[in-house]
Amino acid sequence: MAYLLDTDVLIWHLRGHPPTVRLLENLAQERREPEEALPLGCSVISVFEVRVGMQPEEQSATEGLLNILETYSVDKIMAHRAADYYHSFARQGVTLHIADLLIASTALVHGLTLVTYNRRHFPMEDIHIYEPMPEF
Repeated sequence: MAYLLDTDVLIWHLRGHPPTVRLLENLAQERREPEEALPLGCSVISVFEVRVGMQPEEQSATEGLLNILETYSVDKIMAHRAADYYHSFARQGVTLHIADLLIASTALVHGLTLVTYNRRHFPMEDIHIYEPMPEF
């Protein structure tokens, strides 16, 4: 199984939050063979969000983490799916952040399980979500 890490999970890992560090270590162990790619990735949207909030002294750790993750770009199919999500939820009176719409569409298109501490940001029923219990 491959996982798409939401921005909040990346931030908690970078802050050294022990349960999140263990979570990523455990998920990384799911690869079947040592030569297989790490089953963890993030959207370019999360790369942007993490770097925007990064302090200068955090650059090395941030780049180290981002460099080992598979990075998923947004393409036209994902943009269309994100727009579909937007319209579907807007009709229900629900406003979702564009970043979350694009992250969700990335998970859907690539068949990834989205790992997030913010389940309410992702009310879509057609994506797989893993929401570990945060220990803050």
